[in-house]
Amino acid sequence: MKLSTILMVTFALCLIAFGAGAGLLTDETVPLQQAIVDMASVDDATTYTASRNAVVARGPAALAALTPIAENAASWRERAAASACVGWIQHAQQYEAFLAVQPMPTARGHLRYRGDLVDRDPMYTPLLVEMAVWTEASADRRVAAVEMLQAIRDPRATEALGWVLLNDESNEVRLTAADVLARATDPAATDQLAAALRDAADPQVRTAAAGSIGWRKDLAAAPVLLDALAHDEDAGCRAAAAQSIGWLHDPATTMALSMALSADAAPEVRRQAALALGKVGGDDAAQALQQAIESDVDPEVVRLATYALEKLQ
Repeated sequence: MKLSTILMVTFALCLIAFGAGAGLLTDETVPLQQAIVDMASVDDATTYTASRNAVVARGPAALAALTPIAENAASWRERAAASACVGWIQHAQQYEAFLAVQPMPTARGHLRYRGDLVDRDPMYTPLLVEMAVWTEASADRRVAAVEMLQAIRDPRATEALGWVLLNDESNEVRLTAADVLARATDPAATDQLAAALRDAADPQVRTAAAGSIGWRKDLAAAPVLLDALAHDEDAGCRAAAAQSIGWLHDPATTMALSMALSADAAPEVRRQAALALGKVGGDDAAQALQQAIESDVDPEVVRLATYALEKLQ
């Protein structure tokens, strides 16, 4: 054998050994990775489900390739799709049992799954995310799935909930996602709500996002709330932003709240600005409230400003 041939064979064997030692892609993981990318990019339930079933059919042998994608993929959709495949491989019996259960109507008129179905087990997070993003055609059942994610409070669902908040076709599902993000333990939930407050076309979604940020009392959200208070075209959203700014108790927001109290054309915004100034406190807040008491033409603004000022004294 020629020396050049020997060297080429040796080099190829070294590459194979290096690839195995370094955890590089095998022939099996390359198509699995592409399958996950394809799954993550589709929007219709039929295509997604067929792709997922094809991956799941590979069985436990696929877990070694799927798990790193589920944990480390740059795209949340790819992580979610891979996590769903892992979940279906490991917990198919539990997932099928969950899907066989009908959620029950609540006094408010929408559906809800019994809490004991999942017992706050994060094992169900991939299934619930899959339902909310890809597979569940019923808006009522998507609401129920999103609410169940609130009980589990798994940070793996945070970005998916942000997507639902911006993109679900059902207003009720979107508003439920805002409510779940408000109560999420994951700090990144604030970022998802802030993105919705900035980018959502629906003023109801922006209003819900602004209100949900107030629940979280996260000072990092002050800039997006202040921007909404100053510039959002919807008075309801501006009012919700003013209310949430008050819950931050940040003296740096006094000037913006004072401007809203004195200059916003919508009485509901001025009312919330007055109450917010009462929470923030300080001499400048008291001065702005006194000016509103003396000059505002809306009796309710005057009443709330008086109430807020008395709370400061």
